[in-house]
This record gives sequence, structure tokens and C-alpha cells, in this order.
Amino acid sequence: MLARAGHRCEVVIVGVRCTATLGLEAHHVVDLVDGGGNDPDNGRAVCRRHHRLLEKRGS
Repeated sequence: MLARAGHRCEVVIVGVRCTATLGLEAHHVVDLVDGGGNDPDNGRAVCRRHHRLLEKRGS
């Protein structure tokens, strides 16, 4: 997943991709409780800041 993301946060806001490269975390696109799996196709590499925002809004 990190290699696919180029070792950079995959969050894009208004057409601009986040530049964070340190402290990346794995984010489930579809949560496990909603039927998502742990395979890389269901994951995105995100920085800690964006991971918190995504989890807070349930994305």
C-alpha cells in the first residue's frame, strides 16, 4: 500500500494531494464492521492528521 501511494498521504482535497510522507497510517476505505477486508485494495496510506479526520467523519 505504501509503495502504491509513493510513500505519501493519499488524501486529495480540492485537487491538491497532501504532501505528508512521515508517520503514515493505514486507513480502511470500507470499515471491517461494514464488510471491508484487510487487503491492500481496501486501504489507503494517510497521514495521522487526515486519518483522524477520516475516522471522525466516518469515511
